Amino acid sequence: MESSSKGHATTERTTTYGYLTDDQFEFAYQRVKAAIQGHSSEKKRLLHQNVQLRHKLDRAKRLFARFKKHLECVDRQTEQKIKPAHAFKLVGYHALNHTEPWET
Repeated sequence: MESSSKGHATTERTTTYGYLTDDQFEFAYQRVKAAIQGHSSEKKRLLHQNVQLRHKLDRAKRLFARFKKHLECVDRQTEQKIKPAHAFKLVGYHALNHTEPWET
């Protein structure tokens, strides 16, 4: 920055190398700020939805673990008679790796 004075007047000369002037910076700042504010409500909604989905996933994992324990318990009890409708469902759970998609 160069500065020269003549009487009461001072002249400043600034050389910029890719920097923004104050007016340019303020303009860019306001544009970025407006773009961010325009999406803040969507961001809050998505964050809230993310929390809800995590809770649902945790609950599903707990329920699946219970289901697996019950299925193992039923499989161990070979002495008891099982109703034909229940036997059909049990065979369905074991057939073709029915539970495999939930286990990965």
